[in-house]
Amino acid sequence: MKTLFVFYDSECGLCSATRDRLSRMIQAVPLVFVSYQDPEVQAIFPSLALLNPGDNIIAMSDSGDIYEGDSAWITILWALRDYRRWALRLARPRWRPHARRIVETIAKNRHRFSRVLHLVAAAGGQG
Repeated sequence: MKTLFVFYDSECGLCSATRDRLSRMIQAVPLVFVSYQDPEVQAIFPSLALLNPGDNIIAMSDSGDIYEGDSAWITILWALRDYRRWALRLARPRWRPHARRIVETIAKNRHRFSRVLHLVAAAGGQG
């Protein structure tokens, strides 16, 4: 994998803050952040909507492999130099259910977290 595309909710403050933080980290595999609301993305990748990006984080490798939810987060961590070991640990059967629960909880409550933490969305919304 040479590049990992990360589709994020640009109308979510937590998502935008996370994008900003991840983009400043040392990346073993470059992360390219793409707002799933971008009309150009929807035109180029119309099947993205079928993956429910509003409910799930979605990542896609440069070869077209799709990762959703906890698989996407683990792959993103794997792409970060200092978190690759964590990614490998979370991918193990013993830790995978915990990773899944955490990612699902954050995804379902991301707008609430945005409000509580006063995080403003990239698109200028209130998260």
